[in-house]
Amino acid sequence: MKDRIGLSFRRSSVGMAVLVLCALSPLQTRAQPAPALPEVLSAGEDHAIKRWDRQGKLATVIGAHDGPVTGIALLPGNPGMTLVSAGRDGKLKIWNVPGARPTLAQDAGAPVLALAVSPDGRTIATAGDDRRIRLWNASDGKELASLDAHADAIRALQFASSEVLVSASADRTLRVWRVTRAGAMPLEYRSNIVAHDRPVAAIAIAPGGRSIASVSEDAFLKTWQIDDGSLKHRIRAGDGGVLAVAFSSDGRTIATGDESGRIRLWDAEKGRETTVFPAGHERAVTALAFSPDGRILISGGEDRTLRYWNATSGQLLMKVEAHLGTVRAIVILP
Repeated sequence: MKDRIGLSFRRSSVGMAVLVLCALSPLQTRAQPAPALPEVLSAGEDHAIKRWDRQGKLATVIGAHDGPVTGIALLPGNPGMTLVSAGRDGKLKIWNVPGARPTLAQDAGAPVLALAVSPDGRTIATAGDDRRIRLWNASDGKELASLDAHADAIRALQFASSEVLVSASADRTLRVWRVTRAGAMPLEYRSNIVAHDRPVAAIAIAPGGRSIASVSEDAFLKTWQIDDGSLKHRIRAGDGGVLAVAFSSDGRTIATGDESGRIRLWDAEKGRETTVFPAGHERAVTALAFSPDGRILISGGEDRTLRYWNATSGQLLMKVEAHLGTVRAIVILP
């Protein structure tokens, strides 16, 4: 790139203004704009669901549960903005955002630790301490299925497609399920993956639904092929337990957060570390989400904060004192 010419005036020793030509380096010619911050929904141990504007200011408290909120998700394919939430109070709720009252509140059968919504917006899945997965019709809240799915508490659920659901448990396994609306049982077992040496803490599904990233109290990040359950990468991702994981929207980057508050980025294809954020949370990282354009990573933690990061450099862009307890879930609005 050619240097550009800049102009400046300097005063000579005799008091005359002298025109000086100076070469500007490419870095001087154009300042890099800061990434635009997204709107965010967050939920936490303080029972609250909150909406944050693009300046990180509290826009509204959408609503609450009678216990810690453990999961939130947007319901696609619905008019306006529809939010699904679940919590340790054993309730599944659907909200029109903004709003102060849920349009639907359903007894989920047990305290909920995991929540997922199918890409077609038709099915909601919940699971928790009772080791059961329950499927719900998103339009009317009717229970479609209840299945004893694991040998211990189920900590995470993610849809790989509207027909494939993945569950992760404290029993150290991942299980893949086929979801169908035909027949008496709309949830069918497909495969089991003995994934970690300690309880699985969180999972993420790559865009396109072909691979799973799982993290665990054993400090490892692992990636798996969904179709055959084969292991792609086994990576030590922290000095202690790794509790949060997310894929970027293009599937090329995986973010992890650990018990020490450290955030790391990984090349999803090569399985190698690309960035260690120079700062982190004061306590464990418990939730992660990339913006749709992949430029912003938002994290939540046991220190009760949301933190906005430049996902390329790891620079901290903003810190928000978000909740009165641990942040358990983050959704970035489109």
